Order: sequence, then C-alpha cells, then structure tokens
Amino acid sequence: VNVEAPAPSEPTGQVSISNVGFSEVIEEMPTDFEIGICAWADIVLDKSEMDLLRTTVYCEAGNQSIETQYMVALVILNRLANGYASDLRGVIYQEGAFAVTKWKNFEQRGWTEQVEQAVEMALQTNEHPRNMYYFRDSYYHSFANDYKQSGTMYFSTQKEN
Repeated sequence: VNVEAPAPSEPTGQVSISNVGFSEVIEEMPTDFEIGICAWADIVLDKSEMDLLRTTVYCEAGNQSIETQYMVALVILNRLANGYASDLRGVIYQEGAFAVTKWKNFEQRGWTEQVEQAVEMALQTNEHPRNMYYFRDSYYHSFANDYKQSGTMYFSTQKEN
C-alpha cells in the first residue's frame, strides 16, 4: 500500500517524521549531523559532544595505545552515566577533573583516527568496572582502588564505603 501524506498548506522549513518517510528525513539532515548512542548506558551525545569527547581523549592519551584511549573514554562516559554532571561538557569541565581543559585552544586540538575508533569502542561496550572514574599518568590515585595500568596510565575505581 502506497499512501502519500498530504503536504502542509504552507512550508514550515521543518522536517517531521510524521509526514515523510525515514529516508527523506536522513536526506534532509545537515551533513555535519552526528549522534553517539551508548550501548551500555543511557547516554546520547550530539556532534559537539562527540567532538569534545574525542578531543579530550586525544589530549589526555593521544600518545597511548588504542586500549588506553578506550579506557580514558570509558572513564568519561562512566562519570556521565553515574551523575558526575548532567551533560558531557559538565563532566569534562568539572573542576579538577581533566587538566587538559586548561590548555590554550583545548577544544580546537582535534583527534586522530585511532582516537575516533577508541571512542566508538567505548560507546559500544564497557569491559571495565562501571565505577572506573579515575586515571593519571605514572601512578595510581591514593584515594581510590588500584584497578589497572595501561601504557603509562593508571586507572582506578571508586572506593566503596
């Protein structure tokens, strides 16, 4: 059955899923549209948040392996999933959380294809503790539980009371 939806009487400039097919909606989306959907937590990121996540991972661990970059992305996503802030920007710019946010032109630094792959992996699966909230270079945090070293980064989980 082929049913055509009636055209609106006046153009609105908006695309509505209720009056066009899905393929038409996709064709009408801006070319810079992107969305990141997390498979293991209730997280949806828009393009600017995806860019910020990739840039943060690159600045924190750009010289590390893809596994280490994946773990850095998971730390950020774990913090978001567990209420460290209401959005990704709040998590990344939380006072004292990520030193790279203090760098000049931090958000314009970009990322590599490997970082992009690491972020995609982190959105698809979390093979580490959901309370892995911390990492630092060269040694573990004293206020958290030692979890795992990857490259020169030391990852920690939150201490349980």
